[in-house]
Amino acid sequence: MRTVLCCARDLAGLAAEVTRTGRSVRLCVRGSSMAPAIMAGEKIWVAPVDTSTLAPRDIVMVGGPRPVVHRVVRIDRQRNVLTTRGDALALEDEPTDLGSVIGQVVRIDRRRLLRTKRLLLSCWRVLALLAVG
Repeated sequence: MRTVLCCARDLAGLAAEVTRTGRSVRLCVRGSSMAPAIMAGEKIWVAPVDTSTLAPRDIVMVGGPRPVVHRVVRIDRQRNVLTTRGDALALEDEPTDLGSVIGQVVRIDRRRLLRTKRLLLSCWRVLALLAVG
């Protein structure tokens, strides 16, 4: 597993290159527009996708001047565009050409949250033992 640091536009280009080869790419989410479904700091897996199989409620990575990972709201196959929106946002994104879809989010790694939960449970156990003893 390699870690590469780059700006959002370069990251989208790199992710597009990887998914074009039929492979998935693992990315760290930086924003909070998809909260609570995807939290900042969580890792997502973006896999290649046949855009003809996309449906509303799928989460996709869309390239462009400002690449985003948002949920599909609507698909207009006649005009060959889709509309997305971040779960935490009130407004939809501008309609985007289906060709700008880099891939679909197929997995969210929540290890950071699980680690925090385990730590809190351990603290509660210690506090319970201290209270009893």
